[in-house]
Amino acid sequence: MIDSKNDSLVAGDFRRILSASGTIRGEGFRVKRFSSRVSKFMIGLALLALTLSAQDGRAGVFVALDLDPGVSGIQDSVLVEPGGTVTAELIVTVDSGGLSSYAVSAEFDTGELDLAGSPAATENLPAGFDANITPGVENETEDAGGGLGQVLTFEAVAFALGPASTQFTAGTIQFEAPAPADGGAFDLESGAFNLRVDGAFDNSGLAVTLSFGGGFVNALICGDGFTEGPEQCDDSNSSGLDGCSQTCRTEYSYTFSGTAEGGSVDLVIDGIAVTFLTSAGQTSSQVAAEAANAVNANGSLATLGAVATAVGDELVVAGDIQSVSITDPGLVVPVPVGEWTGTILFLFFSLFAMRFLRSADHGCTAE
Repeated sequence: MIDSKNDSLVAGDFRRILSASGTIRGEGFRVKRFSSRVSKFMIGLALLALTLSAQDGRAGVFVALDLDPGVSGIQDSVLVEPGGTVTAELIVTVDSGGLSSYAVSAEFDTGELDLAGSPAATENLPAGFDANITPGVENETEDAGGGLGQVLTFEAVAFALGPASTQFTAGTIQFEAPAPADGGAFDLESGAFNLRVDGAFDNSGLAVTLSFGGGFVNALICGDGFTEGPEQCDDSNSSGLDGCSQTCRTEYSYTFSGTAEGGSVDLVIDGIAVTFLTSAGQTSSQVAAEAANAVNANGSLATLGAVATAVGDELVVAGDIQSVSITDPGLVVPVPVGEWTGTILFLFFSLFAMRFLRSADHGCTAE
């Protein structure tokens, strides 16, 4: 959204910079004082730009937030685990009309996001500009009222013609996504970002016409009833043993039978092998408990969220149990009943009945 009330802020900054005595500092950059004639000319140009601010500028500028700089293109939304961090890049795209100055602020939803680090924002001096109006952003706050936080302001100025037909990063903001304040309810506005324009001028000194790309962070919540991101399931609760685990992974089970005589059990879960030894005299329930311990001790499965629980003689895992191999002769390997078993048995008994009836029919004699 455009905040025309703050247009004078940038023009005021220009006047302050261009007419000031001494030097201007901007990220290790020093500019000597302008002659009074040039200063008066530039101040007049800035005032002219304010007068014409209601007119359409000759340049068009698109300001967007890239929420996943590691992915090609501008990502205007991203999923993040509670406690995870997000890097938001402020991307400015300029057309052939060029850009001689800009000042852009960011607002964010404080109920869903916190600033990460101090400072959380880094202001850049893009190629084609001569100085930042102030070194770094002026203000970072997580509570500016109304549930919004602010980062003020990303800005730069060119003393001659600025860049044209290009795209650059004005700066970055680091955010952390805490446990969402919405109680787990799905919220498309989670972590919403807004951009506010305090002012921008093209290479002809006219106010620029800007458009915006918004963005939001949706904290990934297991148990909100929506299957998102890496979740395999989400049944609106945070408990397991109901087909969907507390880590929002589909649960699979295996039932042990018999009494152990000593040997080993090899499991393959989500392509990861787990092996444990059995001891003589262990019941099937004890073997199931040993299996759960072995699965939970596997770091690779823990990273996936493939937690395991023993329920009696049944092993329940939040992961696909792809195979089970048992060398312990005391543990009976159950024979799986396939989907065709019933059909095969029906056909077998039907054929047997037909042969019996036919034999009985041939055995009959007429009197």
